[in-house]
Amino acid sequence: MSEPQVLLRAVNLVKDFGGRGGGTRAVDTVSLEVAAGETLGIVGESGSGKSTLARLLIRLIEPTSGQVFYRGEDVLALAPGDLRRLRSQWQMVFQNPFGSLLPHISVADNVSEPLRIGRIGDRRSRRARAEELLETVGLAKRHGDLYPHALSGGQNQRVAIARALALEPELLICDEPTSALDVSIQAQILSLLMGLQAELGFSMVFITHNLAVVERLAGRVLVMDRGRVVEAGPTAEVFGNPADPYTRALLGSVLPAHRPLEGAEIPERTSLVDD
Repeated sequence: MSEPQVLLRAVNLVKDFGGRGGGTRAVDTVSLEVAAGETLGIVGESGSGKSTLARLLIRLIEPTSGQVFYRGEDVLALAPGDLRRLRSQWQMVFQNPFGSLLPHISVADNVSEPLRIGRIGDRRSRRARAEELLETVGLAKRHGDLYPHALSGGQNQRVAIARALALEPELLICDEPTSALDVSIQAQILSLLMGLQAELGFSMVFITHNLAVVERLAGRVLVMDRGRVVEAGPTAEVFGNPADPYTRALLGSVLPAHRPLEGAEIPERTSLVDD
């Protein structure tokens, strides 16, 4: 059986902030790979560099040094036009849905915004696609006429996921997408992402401080501390027999508190969730 194709590869990524003498190295020589269809978990405490790494992977910020390849293309060498083309293949879901959605336009227009920017279809076809995507994430067509402030946090995160799927990306980078939500809603959003991935086949990079989420969601995991990867490998092996003292301390202090998420079921795709 052939190995899955490598979709995303980063080599020795470094990101420094600040000037001489007072600078901070947020990401320190990090390498990783994400295969087609897999989920890679990135875990660590606040300030470990995992969110900065996520932005480097899709060139939302420029690295100090290192390389990023997407399907073999050197992402950092791409001209703006080629970068826009490639960016249709990856999307990001942020921690705070209220901050990531445009408050002055409707939910449907938020979802269809990537289509409008990409000049895909006309207004009617984009509206139809937005309604389809809202139903895909467990919302109703009527939610499309509302504005983000009229929805709950969990509903807005569903809208953000729907928007991320508008261009049918191969890769979804989720940066703490459940941490701003109540525990019961966290489980619903996590299950939604799992169901969507099973149905649509996209890859995920899932960034979180919640080790129980990664234990359930990701086949492989990177553990970050102060900008460096201190341990990496299959999730079951890393969590079952951690080699690094930081990983052992993280597992001992954090993981037991989040066990309730393990019982969440993947919801029916046609059902609406009142969150």
